[in-house]
Amino acid sequence: MFAPVVFRFNTYGVSCDSVAGEYMNMVLNDPDVKRWYEAAKDEEAVIEKVEVGIV
Repeated sequence: MFAPVVFRFNTYGVSCDSVAGEYMNMVLNDPDVKRWYEAAKDEEAVIEKVEVGIV
């Protein structure tokens, strides 16, 4: 897995046990990943051709 997949699993409530669950927790609690996630919330750029629902 990598961070975007972890974010997607987290968003959709996919539960993982064992090693995969530990990995998800490690990624979601990583300080650099947390800063990246918070910075993404403030992103205002829109690429209209690739945004869902924008034509």
